[in-house]
Amino acid sequence: MPENLNDLIGQAFGREPDLGRQIEKALGRSKTPQYTDLFRSIAQYVLLAATETQGDPEHDARPAKRPRTNDSHVKSEEASPPPPVPDAGPVLLSIRDVSFTSPQRKKLLLELTAAGLRGKVPGSGVEAFAVRWNDVQHAMCIPVPDKAQRQFNFCIFPRNADGVVVPPGQPPATDAIVWTVPEAPAQQTSGKLATDQQASYKSLLSSAIDAQIPRGVDVVEPNERDFASGLVQAHRKGEKAVHARAFRGSKDGYLYFLPTGILWAFKKPLMFFAFTNITSVSYTSVLQRTFNMVIATPPPTDPDNSAPAAPEAESVEHEFSMIDQEDFSGIDAYVKRHRLHDASMAEARRANVARQAEGEFMVGANGQAIKAEGAAEDHANDPIEDADDEDEDEDEGEDGEDYDPGSEGESEGSGTSDSDDDDDGGTVPLDESELHSEAYSDEPNGLAV
Repeated sequence: MPENLNDLIGQAFGREPDLGRQIEKALGRSKTPQYTDLFRSIAQYVLLAATETQGDPEHDARPAKRPRTNDSHVKSEEASPPPPVPDAGPVLLSIRDVSFTSPQRKKLLLELTAAGLRGKVPGSGVEAFAVRWNDVQHAMCIPVPDKAQRQFNFCIFPRNADGVVVPPGQPPATDAIVWTVPEAPAQQTSGKLATDQQASYKSLLSSAIDAQIPRGVDVVEPNERDFASGLVQAHRKGEKAVHARAFRGSKDGYLYFLPTGILWAFKKPLMFFAFTNITSVSYTSVLQRTFNMVIATPPPTDPDNSAPAAPEAESVEHEFSMIDQEDFSGIDAYVKRHRLHDASMAEARRANVARQAEGEFMVGANGQAIKAEGAAEDHANDPIEDADDEDEDEDEGEDGEDYDPGSEGESEGSGTSDSDDDDDGGTVPLDESELHSEAYSDEPNGLAV
Protein backbone atom coordinates (compact mmCIF):
# COMPACT_ATOMS: atom_id res chain seq x y z
CA MET A 1 0.00 0.00 0.00
CA PRO A 2 1.27 3.54 -0.63
CA GLU A 3 2.67 5.36 2.37
CA ASN A 4 1.48 8.82 1.29
CA LEU A 5 -1.96 9.47 2.71
CA ASN A 6 -3.24 11.33 -0.37
CA ASP A 7 -2.13 8.51 -2.65
CA LEU A 8 -3.73 5.99 -0.31
CA ILE A 9 -7.06 7.85 -0.35
CA GLY A 10 -6.90 8.30 -4.12
CA GLN A 11 -6.35 4.57 -4.64
CA ALA A 12 -9.05 3.52 -2.12
CA PHE A 13 -11.71 5.83 -3.50
CA GLY A 14 -10.70 5.66 -7.14
CA ARG A 15 -14.24 4.81 -8.21
CA GLU A 16 -15.56 7.81 -6.27
CA PRO A 17 -13.09 10.63 -7.02
CA ASP A 18 -15.42 13.31 -5.65
CA LEU A 19 -15.56 11.54 -2.30
CA GLY A 20 -11.79 11.24 -2.25
CA ARG A 21 -11.34 14.97 -2.91
CA GLN A 22 -13.79 15.82 -0.12
CA ILE A 23 -11.79 13.66 2.30
CA GLU A 24 -8.52 15.38 1.28
CA LYS A 25 -10.10 18.82 1.81
CA ALA A 26 -11.38 17.79 5.22
CA LEU A 27 -7.91 16.57 6.22
CA GLY A 28 -6.33 19.80 4.99
CA ARG A 29 -8.62 21.94 7.14
CA SER A 30 -8.36 19.71 10.20
CA LYS A 31 -5.62 20.40 12.75
CA THR A 32 -6.38 17.28 14.78
CA PRO A 33 -3.92 14.39 14.13
CA GLN A 34 -6.36 11.64 15.14
CA TYR A 35 -8.52 12.38 12.07
CA THR A 36 -5.47 11.71 9.88
CA ASP A 37 -4.99 8.30 11.45
CA LEU A 38 -8.75 7.60 11.19
CA PHE A 39 -8.98 8.29 7.46
CA ARG A 40 -5.75 6.32 6.88
CA SER A 41 -7.36 3.30 8.60
CA ILE A 42 -10.56 3.72 6.54
CA ALA A 43 -8.62 3.88 3.26
CA GLN A 44 -6.56 0.81 4.16
CA TYR A 45 -9.72 -1.14 5.04
CA VAL A 46 -11.37 -0.22 1.72
CA LEU A 47 -8.33 -1.33 -0.25
CA LEU A 48 -8.11 -4.59 1.68
CA ALA A 49 -11.81 -5.37 1.17
CA ALA A 50 -11.54 -4.65 -2.56
CA THR A 51 -8.52 -6.97 -2.87
CA GLU A 52 -10.33 -9.84 -1.14
CA THR A 53 -13.50 -9.59 -3.24
CA GLN A 54 -11.53 -9.51 -6.49
CA GLY A 55 -9.96 -12.86 -5.64
CA ASP A 56 -13.23 -14.52 -4.57
CA PRO A 57 -14.56 -16.69 -7.46
CA GLU A 58 -17.98 -17.04 -5.79
CA HIS A 59 -18.30 -13.25 -5.60
CA ASP A 60 -17.36 -12.87 -9.26
CA ALA A 61 -19.99 -15.43 -10.32
CA ARG A 62 -22.70 -13.94 -8.11
CA PRO A 63 -25.26 -12.02 -10.26
CA ALA A 64 -25.81 -8.38 -9.63
CA LYS A 65 -28.68 -7.50 -7.34
CA ARG A 66 -31.84 -6.38 -9.03
CA PRO A 67 -33.88 -3.49 -7.72
CA ARG A 68 -36.81 -4.53 -5.60
CA THR A 69 -40.26 -4.00 -7.00
CA ASN A 70 -43.67 -3.78 -5.38
CA ASP A 71 -45.03 -6.48 -7.68
CA SER A 72 -43.42 -9.36 -5.84
CA HIS A 73 -45.87 -11.83 -7.33
CA VAL A 74 -44.69 -11.09 -10.85
CA LYS A 75 -41.40 -12.64 -11.97
CA SER A 76 -39.07 -10.21 -13.66
CA GLU A 77 -38.43 -12.67 -16.49
CA GLU A 78 -42.15 -12.98 -17.22
CA ALA A 79 -43.13 -9.36 -16.68
CA SER A 80 -45.24 -8.01 -19.51
CA PRO A 81 -43.83 -5.03 -21.39
CA PRO A 82 -45.39 -1.62 -20.76
CA PRO A 83 -48.21 -0.61 -23.11
CA PRO A 84 -47.01 0.99 -26.30
CA VAL A 85 -47.11 4.77 -26.42
CA PRO A 86 -47.98 6.74 -29.51
CA ASP A 87 -45.14 7.56 -31.84
CA ALA A 88 -43.91 11.07 -31.43
CA GLY A 89 -44.72 12.35 -34.89
CA PRO A 90 -45.50 16.02 -35.33
CA VAL A 91 -46.92 17.80 -32.26
CA LEU A 92 -50.21 19.33 -33.37
CA LEU A 93 -50.97 21.16 -30.13
CA SER A 94 -49.05 21.61 -26.90
CA ILE A 95 -50.36 23.32 -23.76
CA ARG A 96 -48.24 23.87 -20.68
CA ASP A 97 -49.30 23.71 -17.02
CA VAL A 98 -52.55 21.81 -17.54
CA SER A 99 -54.21 20.59 -14.32
CA PHE A 100 -54.99 16.86 -14.48
CA THR A 101 -57.15 14.99 -11.97
CA SER A 102 -56.96 11.54 -13.59
CA PRO A 103 -55.07 9.27 -13.98
CA GLN A 104 -52.69 11.49 -11.95
CA ARG A 105 -53.43 14.62 -9.96
CA LYS A 106 -50.73 17.05 -11.07
CA LYS A 107 -49.87 19.69 -13.64
CA LEU A 108 -48.50 18.28 -16.86
CA LEU A 109 -47.59 19.29 -20.38
CA LEU A 110 -50.48 18.24 -22.62
CA GLU A 111 -49.52 17.22 -26.14
CA LEU A 112 -51.76 16.24 -29.04
CA THR A 113 -49.79 14.44 -31.73
CA ALA A 114 -50.76 12.82 -34.99
CA ALA A 115 -50.82 9.43 -33.26
CA GLY A 116 -52.47 10.19 -29.94
CA LEU A 117 -52.71 12.21 -26.76
CA ARG A 118 -50.16 12.24 -23.95
CA GLY A 119 -49.13 14.06 -20.79
CA LYS A 120 -45.50 14.80 -19.94
CA VAL A 121 -43.82 15.80 -16.71
CA PRO A 122 -42.57 19.40 -17.13
CA GLY A 123 -38.81 19.67 -17.44
CA SER A 124 -37.97 15.98 -17.58
CA GLY A 125 -40.09 15.10 -20.61
CA VAL A 126 -41.12 11.78 -19.03
CA GLU A 127 -44.51 10.56 -20.24
CA ALA A 128 -47.03 10.26 -17.43
CA PHE A 129 -49.67 8.67 -19.68
CA ALA A 130 -50.50 8.22 -23.35
CA VAL A 131 -53.43 6.94 -25.40
CA ARG A 132 -53.77 6.37 -29.13
CA TRP A 133 -56.56 8.10 -31.00
CA ASN A 134 -57.86 4.76 -32.28
CA ASP A 135 -58.30 3.60 -28.67
CA VAL A 136 -60.54 6.54 -27.67
CA GLN A 137 -64.09 5.28 -27.13
CA HIS A 138 -65.80 8.32 -25.56
CA ALA A 139 -64.85 12.00 -25.34
CA MET A 140 -66.74 14.79 -23.61
CA CYS A 141 -66.40 18.36 -22.37
CA ILE A 142 -68.23 18.90 -19.06
CA PRO A 143 -68.83 22.14 -17.12
CA VAL A 144 -67.18 21.95 -13.70
CA PRO A 145 -69.96 22.18 -11.07
CA ASP A 146 -70.10 24.57 -8.13
CA LYS A 147 -67.47 27.01 -9.37
CA ALA A 148 -67.87 30.77 -9.42
CA GLN A 149 -65.64 31.02 -12.50
CA ARG A 150 -66.64 28.83 -15.42
CA GLN A 151 -64.30 25.90 -16.01
CA PHE A 152 -64.52 22.78 -18.13
CA ASN A 153 -63.35 19.21 -17.62
CA PHE A 154 -62.29 17.24 -20.67
CA CYS A 155 -62.93 13.52 -20.14
CA ILE A 156 -61.35 10.94 -22.43
CA PHE A 157 -62.41 7.31 -21.96
CA PRO A 158 -60.06 4.80 -23.60
CA ARG A 159 -61.54 1.57 -24.83
CA ASN A 160 -62.99 -0.58 -22.00
CA ALA A 161 -62.36 2.18 -19.44
CA ASP A 162 -65.96 3.34 -18.91
CA GLY A 163 -66.09 1.48 -15.58
CA VAL A 164 -69.29 -0.32 -16.56
CA VAL A 165 -68.82 -3.17 -19.03
CA VAL A 166 -65.72 -5.10 -20.11
CA PRO A 167 -66.36 -7.04 -23.35
CA PRO A 168 -65.32 -10.71 -23.57
CA GLY A 169 -61.63 -11.21 -24.21
CA GLN A 170 -60.73 -7.59 -23.51
CA PRO A 171 -58.58 -6.60 -20.51
CA PRO A 172 -59.80 -3.68 -18.38
CA ALA A 173 -58.15 -0.44 -19.35
CA THR A 174 -56.75 2.33 -17.21
CA ASP A 175 -58.73 5.15 -15.64
CA ALA A 176 -60.32 7.87 -17.70
CA ILE A 177 -58.16 10.89 -18.57
CA VAL A 178 -59.50 14.11 -17.06
CA TRP A 179 -58.05 17.61 -17.15
CA THR A 180 -59.43 21.08 -16.40
CA VAL A 181 -59.23 24.28 -18.42
CA PRO A 182 -60.67 27.72 -17.66
CA GLU A 183 -63.07 29.64 -19.85
CA ALA A 184 -60.41 32.00 -21.19
CA PRO A 185 -58.27 32.55 -24.28
CA ALA A 186 -55.71 29.79 -24.64
CA GLN A 187 -52.22 30.69 -23.46
CA GLN A 188 -48.84 28.93 -23.32
CA THR A 189 -49.73 26.97 -26.45
CA SER A 190 -47.62 25.84 -29.37
CA GLY A 191 -47.97 23.63 -32.44
CA LYS A 192 -49.44 24.12 -35.87
CA LEU A 193 -53.01 24.10 -34.49
CA ALA A 194 -52.29 26.94 -32.05
CA THR A 195 -52.80 29.65 -34.65
CA ASP A 196 -55.88 31.47 -33.37
CA GLN A 197 -54.72 33.62 -30.46
CA GLN A 198 -58.31 34.52 -29.53
CA ALA A 199 -59.59 30.94 -29.33
CA SER A 200 -60.51 29.64 -25.90
CA TYR A 201 -59.07 26.51 -24.37
CA LYS A 202 -62.42 24.78 -24.81
CA SER A 203 -62.90 25.55 -28.50
CA LEU A 204 -59.26 24.91 -29.37
CA LEU A 205 -59.14 21.51 -27.67
CA SER A 206 -62.61 20.43 -28.83
CA SER A 207 -61.84 21.09 -32.48
CA ALA A 208 -58.38 19.49 -32.24
CA ILE A 209 -59.66 16.32 -30.56
CA ASP A 210 -62.67 16.04 -32.88
CA ALA A 211 -60.35 16.12 -35.87
CA GLN A 212 -58.25 13.21 -34.58
CA ILE A 213 -60.56 10.73 -32.84
CA PRO A 214 -62.15 7.91 -34.87
CA ARG A 215 -65.21 8.47 -36.99
CA GLY A 216 -68.39 8.02 -35.00
CA VAL A 217 -66.84 9.42 -31.80
CA ASP A 218 -67.41 13.10 -31.04
CA VAL A 219 -66.67 15.44 -28.15
CA VAL A 220 -70.13 15.69 -26.60
CA GLU A 221 -71.38 18.32 -24.15
CA PRO A 222 -74.43 18.45 -21.87
CA ASN A 223 -77.21 20.81 -22.89
CA GLU A 224 -80.43 22.12 -21.40
CA ARG A 225 -82.53 20.34 -24.03
CA ASP A 226 -81.49 16.97 -22.64
CA PHE A 227 -81.51 17.93 -18.97
CA ALA A 228 -81.67 21.07 -16.87
CA SER A 229 -81.76 20.92 -13.09
CA GLY A 230 -84.73 22.35 -11.24
CA LEU A 231 -82.44 23.70 -8.52
CA VAL A 232 -81.02 27.23 -8.62
CA GLN A 233 -77.23 27.47 -8.57
CA ALA A 234 -76.08 29.61 -5.67
CA HIS A 235 -72.93 30.83 -7.42
CA ARG A 236 -74.51 31.49 -10.85
CA LYS A 237 -78.23 32.07 -10.32
CA GLY A 238 -78.94 33.13 -13.88
CA GLU A 239 -77.57 29.89 -15.35
CA LYS A 240 -79.27 26.51 -15.23
CA ALA A 241 -77.24 23.56 -14.01
CA VAL A 242 -76.92 20.62 -16.40
CA HIS A 243 -76.11 18.13 -13.66
CA ALA A 244 -77.84 16.46 -10.71
CA ARG A 245 -76.09 15.98 -7.40
CA ALA A 246 -76.16 12.40 -6.08
CA PHE A 247 -74.33 9.86 -3.94
CA ARG A 248 -72.85 6.53 -4.90
CA GLY A 249 -72.33 4.77 -1.62
CA SER A 250 -70.61 7.31 0.62
CA LYS A 251 -69.09 9.29 -2.26
CA ASP A 252 -70.85 12.40 -3.47
CA GLY A 253 -70.69 13.34 -7.13
CA TYR A 254 -72.66 14.50 -10.12
CA LEU A 255 -74.78 12.87 -12.81
CA TYR A 256 -74.62 14.36 -16.30
CA PHE A 257 -77.30 13.37 -18.80
CA LEU A 258 -75.55 13.57 -22.16
CA PRO A 259 -76.80 12.95 -25.70
CA THR A 260 -74.94 9.62 -25.77
CA GLY A 261 -75.35 8.36 -22.19
CA ILE A 262 -75.15 9.12 -18.47
CA LEU A 263 -71.88 10.21 -16.86
CA TRP A 264 -71.01 9.83 -13.16
CA ALA A 265 -68.21 12.20 -12.13
CA PHE A 266 -65.84 13.37 -10.76
CA LYS A 267 -64.89 10.96 -7.98
CA LYS A 268 -62.79 7.98 -9.03
CA PRO A 269 -63.65 5.78 -10.68
CA LEU A 270 -65.57 7.74 -13.28
CA MET A 271 -68.40 5.81 -14.93
CA PHE A 272 -70.07 6.35 -18.27
CA PHE A 273 -73.27 4.50 -19.08
CA ALA A 274 -73.63 4.53 -22.86
CA PHE A 275 -77.17 3.94 -24.08
CA THR A 276 -76.11 0.61 -25.57
CA ASN A 277 -75.00 -0.57 -22.10
CA ILE A 278 -78.14 0.43 -20.19
CA THR A 279 -80.58 -2.41 -19.59
CA SER A 280 -83.08 -0.36 -17.60
CA VAL A 281 -83.52 2.66 -15.35
CA SER A 282 -85.70 2.61 -12.26
CA TYR A 283 -86.55 4.82 -9.29
CA THR A 284 -86.50 3.58 -5.70
CA SER A 285 -86.69 4.93 -2.13
CA VAL A 286 -89.01 7.69 -3.25
CA LEU A 287 -89.42 10.18 -0.43
CA GLN A 288 -90.84 13.66 -0.14
CA ARG A 289 -87.52 15.42 -0.85
CA THR A 290 -85.24 12.82 -2.45
CA PHE A 291 -85.27 9.63 -4.48
CA ASN A 292 -82.79 7.04 -5.75
CA MET A 293 -82.08 6.05 -9.32
CA VAL A 294 -80.84 2.58 -10.31
CA ILE A 295 -79.14 1.99 -13.65
CA ALA A 296 -78.98 -1.68 -14.67
CA THR A 297 -76.27 -2.88 -17.04
CA PRO A 298 -75.66 -6.28 -18.67
CA PRO A 299 -74.22 -9.03 -16.44
CA PRO A 300 -70.44 -9.38 -16.28
CA THR A 301 -68.60 -11.80 -18.53
CA ASP A 302 -66.68 -14.87 -17.47
CA PRO A 303 -63.00 -13.87 -17.21
CA ASP A 304 -61.77 -17.47 -17.50
CA ASN A 305 -63.23 -18.45 -20.83
CA SER A 306 -64.19 -14.96 -22.04
CA ALA A 307 -67.67 -16.25 -22.82
CA PRO A 308 -70.73 -14.01 -22.56
CA ALA A 309 -72.86 -14.38 -19.48
CA ALA A 310 -75.84 -16.71 -19.59
CA PRO A 311 -79.11 -15.10 -20.68
CA GLU A 312 -80.69 -15.84 -17.29
CA ALA A 313 -77.89 -14.07 -15.41
CA GLU A 314 -79.00 -11.04 -13.45
CA SER A 315 -78.12 -7.54 -14.54
CA VAL A 316 -75.69 -5.44 -12.53
CA GLU A 317 -77.39 -2.57 -10.71
CA HIS A 318 -75.69 0.76 -9.99
CA GLU A 319 -77.62 2.84 -7.47
CA PHE A 320 -77.32 6.62 -7.12
CA SER A 321 -79.02 7.98 -4.04
CA MET A 322 -80.22 11.21 -2.46
CA ILE A 323 -81.20 12.90 -5.73
CA ASP A 324 -83.35 15.98 -5.17
CA GLN A 325 -87.03 15.71 -6.11
CA GLU A 326 -86.67 18.94 -8.09
CA ASP A 327 -84.61 17.01 -10.64
CA PHE A 328 -87.05 14.14 -11.10
CA SER A 329 -89.14 15.63 -13.89
CA GLY A 330 -86.05 16.45 -15.95
CA ILE A 331 -84.50 13.01 -15.41
CA ASP A 332 -87.74 11.19 -16.19
CA ALA A 333 -88.20 13.24 -19.36
CA TYR A 334 -84.64 12.34 -20.39
CA VAL A 335 -85.31 8.63 -19.80
CA LYS A 336 -88.48 8.73 -21.89
CA ARG A 337 -86.95 10.87 -24.64
CA HIS A 338 -84.15 8.39 -25.19
CA ARG A 339 -86.50 5.41 -24.79
CA LEU A 340 -84.66 3.88 -21.88
CA HIS A 341 -86.61 1.04 -20.27
CA ASP A 342 -88.22 2.12 -17.00
CA ALA A 343 -88.19 -0.91 -14.69
CA SER A 344 -89.57 0.85 -11.62
CA MET A 345 -92.70 -1.32 -11.57
CA ALA A 346 -91.03 -4.58 -12.58
CA GLU A 347 -92.08 -7.65 -10.63
CA ALA A 348 -88.60 -8.11 -9.17
CA ARG A 349 -88.57 -4.57 -7.81
CA ARG A 350 -92.08 -4.29 -6.39
CA ALA A 351 -91.01 -5.86 -3.10
CA ASN A 352 -88.36 -3.15 -2.65
CA VAL A 353 -90.56 -0.17 -3.43
CA ALA A 354 -92.08 1.65 -0.45
CA ARG A 355 -95.75 1.11 -1.12
CA GLN A 356 -99.01 0.65 0.70
CA ALA A 357 -101.17 -2.51 0.70
CA GLU A 358 -100.50 -4.57 -2.42
CA GLY A 359 -98.85 -1.82 -4.45
CA GLU A 360 -101.85 -0.71 -6.52
CA PHE A 361 -101.64 2.87 -5.28
CA MET A 362 -98.54 5.07 -5.24
CA VAL A 363 -98.33 8.72 -4.23
CA GLY A 364 -97.89 11.16 -7.07
CA ALA A 365 -95.73 14.26 -7.24
CA ASN A 366 -98.81 16.46 -6.72
CA GLY A 367 -99.79 14.59 -3.56
CA GLN A 368 -102.64 12.64 -5.15
CA ALA A 369 -102.93 8.88 -5.12
CA ILE A 370 -102.10 7.42 -8.52
CA LYS A 371 -103.11 3.93 -9.53
CA ALA A 372 -100.32 1.79 -10.96
CA GLU A 373 -100.91 0.91 -14.59
CA GLY A 374 -102.37 -2.55 -14.98
CA ALA A 375 -102.85 -3.11 -11.25
CA ALA A 376 -106.66 -3.00 -11.29
CA GLU A 377 -106.87 -5.29 -14.31
CA ASP A 378 -104.51 -7.79 -12.71
CA HIS A 379 -106.55 -8.08 -9.53
CA ALA A 380 -109.92 -7.93 -11.28
CA ASN A 381 -109.14 -11.21 -13.01
CA ASP A 382 -107.78 -13.01 -9.93
CA PRO A 383 -110.08 -15.98 -9.13
CA ILE A 384 -111.22 -16.64 -5.63
CA GLU A 385 -109.49 -19.84 -4.65
CA ASP A 386 -111.71 -20.86 -1.77
CA ALA A 387 -114.23 -19.64 0.73
CA ASP A 388 -111.58 -19.13 3.39
CA ASP A 389 -110.00 -16.31 1.38
CA GLU A 390 -113.38 -14.61 1.04
CA ASP A 391 -113.96 -14.91 4.78
CA GLU A 392 -110.54 -13.41 5.45
CA ASP A 393 -111.35 -10.45 3.22
CA GLU A 394 -114.57 -9.86 5.12
CA ASP A 395 -112.72 -10.08 8.42
CA GLU A 396 -110.20 -7.52 7.22
CA GLY A 397 -113.05 -5.23 6.26
CA GLU A 398 -114.46 -5.45 9.80
CA ASP A 399 -111.28 -5.49 11.89
CA GLY A 400 -108.66 -3.79 9.69
CA GLU A 401 -106.95 -0.68 11.02
CA ASP A 402 -107.27 1.25 7.76
CA TYR A 403 -110.97 0.73 7.37
CA ASP A 404 -113.71 0.77 10.05
CA PRO A 405 -117.23 0.97 8.58
CA GLY A 406 -118.73 1.62 12.00
CA SER A 407 -116.56 4.51 13.04
CA GLU A 408 -118.52 7.27 11.35
CA GLY A 409 -121.61 5.58 10.03
CA GLU A 410 -121.42 5.27 6.25
CA SER A 411 -117.91 5.73 4.92
CA GLU A 412 -117.44 8.35 2.29
CA GLY A 413 -117.43 6.81 -1.19
CA SER A 414 -118.57 3.42 0.05
CA GLY A 415 -122.06 3.55 -1.51
CA THR A 416 -125.34 2.48 0.13
CA SER A 417 -126.30 -0.99 1.23
CA ASP A 418 -129.52 -2.81 0.41
CA SER A 419 -132.05 -3.54 3.13
CA ASP A 420 -131.81 -7.25 2.45
CA ASP A 421 -128.17 -7.21 3.35
CA ASP A 422 -128.87 -5.31 6.57
CA ASP A 423 -131.50 -7.88 7.57
CA ASP A 424 -128.99 -10.69 7.18
CA GLY A 425 -126.68 -8.96 9.66
CA GLY A 426 -123.68 -9.28 7.34
CA THR A 427 -121.18 -6.57 6.51
CA VAL A 428 -121.40 -5.24 2.96
CA PRO A 429 -118.00 -5.91 1.26
CA LEU A 430 -116.77 -2.90 -0.69
CA ASP A 431 -115.46 -3.01 -4.18
CA GLU A 432 -111.64 -3.46 -4.17
CA SER A 433 -110.89 -0.17 -5.92
CA GLU A 434 -113.15 1.71 -3.48
CA LEU A 435 -111.46 0.05 -0.52
CA HIS A 436 -107.99 1.18 -1.59
CA SER A 437 -109.23 4.66 -2.46
CA GLU A 438 -110.69 5.07 1.04
CA ALA A 439 -107.65 3.57 2.77
CA TYR A 440 -104.94 5.62 1.09
CA SER A 441 -106.50 8.94 0.26
CA ASP A 442 -104.44 10.74 2.94
CA GLU A 443 -100.96 9.47 2.14
CA PRO A 444 -97.97 11.90 2.22
CA ASN A 445 -96.59 13.55 -0.86
CA GLY A 446 -94.22 11.52 -2.96
CA LEU A 447 -93.46 10.59 -6.50
CA ALA A 448 -95.02 8.02 -8.83
CA VAL A 449 -92.57 5.75 -10.40
